[in-house]
Parts: sequence; C-alpha cells; structure tokens
Amino acid sequence: SDMVVLARGPSFFRENYLAKLKSAREMGHKFVLLCCDGTAAHCLEAGLIPQLIITADPSIRILRWFGDIAGITDQDEYFLKDRDSPKEGKALLDRERVVELFDNYGGDLRVAVNVFTNPEVLKRLKRVGAELYAYLPLSEDGVFMKELWHSYPDYVAVNAGGNVGTTSYSIAQFLGAKRIALAGFDFGYPPGTPLEETQYFDMIQSHPELAEKMFSKVHNPHLEEDWFTDIVYMGYAYALVRIVADAVKRGIETFQTTGGGIVSSDLMTWCSLTDFLRTTPT
Repeated sequence: SDMVVLARGPSFFRENYLAKLKSAREMGHKFVLLCCDGTAAHCLEAGLIPQLIITADPSIRILRWFGDIAGITDQDEYFLKDRDSPKEGKALLDRERVVELFDNYGGDLRVAVNVFTNPEVLKRLKRVGAELYAYLPLSEDGVFMKELWHSYPDYVAVNAGGNVGTTSYSIAQFLGAKRIALAGFDFGYPPGTPLEETQYFDMIQSHPELAEKMFSKVHNPHLEEDWFTDIVYMGYAYALVRIVADAVKRGIETFQTTGGGIVSSDLMTWCSLTDFLRTTPT
C-alpha cells in the first residue's frame, strides 16, 4: 500500500502538508498516514486522524507532544525557544490545546512506542486510551540489537537511524508499504536561517571554535538552493539514504516530497507531496 510519513522539519510549516493531505482524503485517495510525535497534534487540529503515531525519544520532553497536563516540560529550552516556528505563526500549539486534542481523540489513536519510552509518556497515552505497540530501536550496525535482544526477544527490531523520522520510515517498511512518501524530512535549515536559530547555537556560544566543524552548507540540486545543516542532521541524512538503499533492494519505492532540505539521492524520486498523492489509488 501507499504510505505517507510526516515529520516535523521546517518544511512541515512552509509547505502546508496538512491541507494537501486533507484534500486528498476528501477526494477519496487511499493512503496510510504515519506521523511523527511532533506532528500528531497538528494533524488532529486539522481533522486528520493518522493510522499510526510514532515516538522514539526516551526523554520526558516527548510528553509535550501528547499533552503535558502538569507543565513538566514548560521550562524545556527546546520549547521555550520554539526554533521550528515558521515566520508566520507558531510551530507549537498551546499546551492546553494539545491536552484537549489528545483527551478527545486518544481512543481513536494507535501509537508505536520505543521500549525505552519515558514512563510518564506511557502513562499519559494509556490515560487517553491510545492503543500502544512497542518496538526495539536498532542501530545501523546491529550492536544495539545484539546487546539487548536477549532482554526483548518478543519485540520488533526497527532500524531507527537516530531519529523519529527515520524510525517511522523503517516502520512503514515493516508494515508492508511498497511506496513511501517522506514529508518534513529536511535535516537542515532553510537558506538565510540565522545561526542563533539552530538547535546547537548555545553550544557554539560556549565553544565558538566548534562552529566550522559543526555547521556546513549542502546544495540541493532540485531547488538550486544551499541549505544550512549541522553535523548531527548530516549523520541522520546519511543514515536515511543507507536505509533507502536497502529498501530499493526489496522493491520499495521512496518519494522525497519534503520540498526542501538536504536529503537528495538517485535512490529516491523527488516530487511534491501533491504529485505523489495524485498517484495514490481512489
């Protein structure tokens, strides 16, 4: 079947994916929507119920995506700076609104959770009535799996690639997708992004000598643009392309529909999300 994996890169806000997905569903197009935890509340706010939500980070921070009732994450630097915000509007929905959305829709949701997911996050998801499925995150070299497999023999092992987006892509393959569209997989910052709006700016302030090693520009040949990225995102991008290469060997087609970012490869078809959705069955 055809699947769309929705991640929370800058293009999530720039490209208006939700309107495109909602329009395609209203027109009768059939596709499975997998969304990363950070996009879930936005989907619910738009009236889009994903077939599966995926969470990967084991930290308490993830509670914010599912409704942090007590405000545990209110002082988290990531949310205070809201660095993913588009120029128009806010990237983050109000905490109270996220709580309301998951309270209302929780019983209709399926969530794939890392076996190491924070207990407070699990408690919240169970409280709203979500159906949970656990998986074991796997590093590319398999070392993580070899060390832990004896403790988790009954769980599906997923090549996580170090981030929730790539984890979701791997889960789409496990679920039997033959055509997978990636949206929000930027792994970089749009042209013109100030250094202070990157996620490692605070570290650079403390250690300015690391700036040249930490950041670089990557040319996107499809857009004829230079995108700004960091060493961590670059590692994620390389890992994703290697996983795509394995998917090709198994007859799985991958479509890069992000509309931005640094991930470009001959192993993937570059197109818009709208063009991909037009080719899904009705």
